[in-house]
Amino acid sequence: MVEEAKEVIEKVEEAFGIGQEIGHKIDQATGASDKWSTAAVEQNPERAQSAANDWDNAGAAWDKGEHVEAIEDGASAVGKFAESTAEAAWDGIKDIFD
Repeated sequence: MVEEAKEVIEKVEEAFGIGQEIGHKIDQATGASDKWSTAAVEQNPERAQSAANDWDNAGAAWDKGEHVEAIEDGASAVGKFAESTAEAAWDGIKDIFD
């Protein structure tokens, strides 16, 4: 059971690493993260701060070996960021048609 848990954690860590590398390459090619993060912050600064705090907490939890908590905090951060980014995109689309 413990060995299986270690294998799962290793797979999760590997997947996050691959995802981070892909995201970094996309960002370098497009500059998207700057635009998205700016839009998310402008849309809802309090939510953006909360997402940043969740992200920091995820890193701290991971460093302490609390991998499940780290994943939960990271998912919360990404969800909040995605929500604000989607709202900003929707508002931009509405502005085009108004």
